[in-house]
Amino acid sequence: MGSAAEIVFTTAYDRFAIAAFEIGAIDYLVKPFGRERFAATLQRVRTRLGQPADSASERAQSALSPGPLTRLYARQGDRIVPIPVPSIFRIQAQGDYAEVHAASGVYLLHISLSELLERLDPHRFRRVHRSHVVNLDAVEHFRANEDRRLRIILRNGAEVVASRAMSEELRKLVR
Repeated sequence: MGSAAEIVFTTAYDRFAIAAFEIGAIDYLVKPFGRERFAATLQRVRTRLGQPADSASERAQSALSPGPLTRLYARQGDRIVPIPVPSIFRIQAQGDYAEVHAASGVYLLHISLSELLERLDPHRFRRVHRSHVVNLDAVEHFRANEDRRLRIILRNGAEVVASRAMSEELRKLVR
């Protein structure tokens, strides 16, 4: 039995960060990064090596499996926090980023809404508007809105109005 490996990605592209953290990377350094940022990463590695962890190959195998993601990771200051996918209420596009609204808070991920949606369970997460995805398990109820659109009320009190086309698709789900 060999020693556990730890992973730190260094790249010029931030769009692969979710995949990196899904396989359990300790950090994701986007080039160019400075001496202080590198020192902080080294400290994370030193801390992690002092703690038992599953192997990097097990994390990679889990993350690269063909199934949908079960957890996302978001940076909060100098920490990286896991976001269990079932805890997500909705996701909103913010330019080239995805703003994830979960039970534990709101997180901005460096990935487009379309790219993120490709990795989520299509039976649970539905794009209801060009800039909105909802977790169907988090829906409290639907209400009729103007122009044959549906207003989606989520368990956390948030409301999202679906596009006309997606409102029709949602109506088909309940027939």
